[in-house]
Amino acid sequence: MEAVIKLSGKRRRPYAVRKTIGWNDKEHPVYKFFGYYEKKAEALKALAELNKKTLNLNLVNWTFKEIFDLFQEKLMSSFSISKQNKIITAYKKAESLYKRKYKGKF
Repeated sequence: MEAVIKLSGKRRRPYAVRKTIGWNDKEHPVYKFFGYYEKKAEALKALAELNKKTLNLNLVNWTFKEIFDLFQEKLMSSFSISKQNKIITAYKKAESLYKRKYKGKF
């Protein structure tokens, strides 16, 4: 679940965009923060951009290569250059998986 929240205290950028990525062993949510903003409108705009990039697809019978190509087109630019290079290197090492069909949903 994505949300814009207002952080406590006196801050230069009190609004944050966060997403729940899971739950810990005490059943409390674990969050990933995507940015901090001065104004709520800026945070809402960033959240809208995040939602545009989020994939919600039925990828049954797509190959590993097709899924990676879609990922690279839609989401790769949101990572640093160093992270992009690491992802591409890992992808190249998984050449034996390129034609394997995926049987699930994202």
